Amino acid sequence: MSHQLSQTHDVVSPDVSRRRAIASVVGEAVKKHPWLMAWLSVLPFVALPAGSFAESDTFWQIRTGLITIADRSIPTNDPFSWTAHGEPWTQNSWGFNVLVAAMYRLGDMPAVALASMAFSAGTLALALILARRAGAHPFVAAVLLQALCCVLVIYLQARPQMADYAAVLALVLLAQRIVTVPGRPWAALGAIAAIVVVWVNLHAAAPFGVAILGAAAALATMVGPTRARARWLLAATAVTAVAALVNPYGVAVYEQTFRVRDASTEFIAEWQRLDLTSPLEMFLFVPGVLALGIAVHRRDVVSTAALAVSTIGSVSAMRILPLLALTAFPVLASAATTPAVLRYITSRRTMLTRGSIALIAAVSVLGVVAQTHAGRPDPALYSPEAVEAIPSDCRLLNSYAYGGYIILMRPDVQVSIDSRNDLYGVQRVRHHIKTMRTHPGSDLDGIDCALMPEWEPLAHWLHKDAGWRVALTTESATLFIRTS
Repeated sequence: MSHQLSQTHDVVSPDVSRRRAIASVVGEAVKKHPWLMAWLSVLPFVALPAGSFAESDTFWQIRTGLITIADRSIPTNDPFSWTAHGEPWTQNSWGFNVLVAAMYRLGDMPAVALASMAFSAGTLALALILARRAGAHPFVAAVLLQALCCVLVIYLQARPQMADYAAVLALVLLAQRIVTVPGRPWAALGAIAAIVVVWVNLHAAAPFGVAILGAAAALATMVGPTRARARWLLAATAVTAVAALVNPYGVAVYEQTFRVRDASTEFIAEWQRLDLTSPLEMFLFVPGVLALGIAVHRRDVVSTAALAVSTIGSVSAMRILPLLALTAFPVLASAATTPAVLRYITSRRTMLTRGSIALIAAVSVLGVVAQTHAGRPDPALYSPEAVEAIPSDCRLLNSYAYGGYIILMRPDVQVSIDSRNDLYGVQRVRHHIKTMRTHPGSDLDGIDCALMPEWEPLAHWLHKDAGWRVALTTESATLFIRTS
């Protein structure tokens, strides 16, 4: 009897055997290709934001790109609104607009989501390459990047800022090569020029790269071991400054970012100053400051320059925080690769491998679920039924967030406003907000229909006004039509 019990306990269930087999396969893959496995471990995170698009800019950028492709020229005047129709309009992401429009023509919004995922995956690969060059352990780097991605998923969407993240990491990689590899870095300078030309046409934030390389050149002159390479960093700065001029607007690109910032700071949270009481912002900012201190201690002029410029930028506008966090990651990963940490990883290899598999599996499930509706406009923000119901001949008053979506889905309807704050200007945006939040009075003269969420105060007043009727109500918006 005791012999039979012993045999029963020795039997391993199929589920346990399967888990052990998976752990064994993963363990072998980690041994042979540790950095590839580190990259694969963070890929499920890039699938999460692709399942639902909440960024209003993405929609009008697709429509603008479609017009650019059809006309083979960049629109120079506003074609989308009745409030600023025909006024001069300078685009700061014309190349990105064309890219997402091409994907939209290829496979609608799911194709745009797929392209966004590919861009995010490439950016994370660059971050891991920098961590490897800095001497980080692949497991340490993977764990830190997974933790960072828990917040970064908010920003890894189809937006031109993705070009900023990838370009800055690439410039840091090339600048470090200029500093560490002796000889004349002509290949690195050529690569920098090519990257900046592409960057400035995808998004007009390339002057940020000029600031980073300029700061690196200045720091190199003050640090003994790098003084001999300072002139090459100065040459890289000059190359970046000149390459940034290769865009349809020339030198105006240098003032474009400030114009957008000035028009957006009052209304867009991303353009506002750093909030030291926000846990989310501190999760990205504090590691950046810590990494800056480590880079200064190491006398790493390139990382110090990139982190210093990103820190200053993050304080003035929180939209720079993801860039700061990504730039900080390789420094933190290498600093965390200590003998004590490596001994712990070795002693707890089985436990850590199983824990990693469980985490990646959980995120992968969420990513797979997100792919079942990839590229879908966020239903909590946008209502296709309400937009479809807008009469084509009405003068529309729409809420701020709805403008971009209407521009894409109903090109026959001109909007009252959208997220192009630099076009409308502070006064128009401020007047629109006042109309939505206070009793509009004569502000509705000439308006035939209105589309907005139910929580807007104006929606409450229109429900009571006999001159208006509800044409359609959905979870995220109500369409009102004037009756008299």
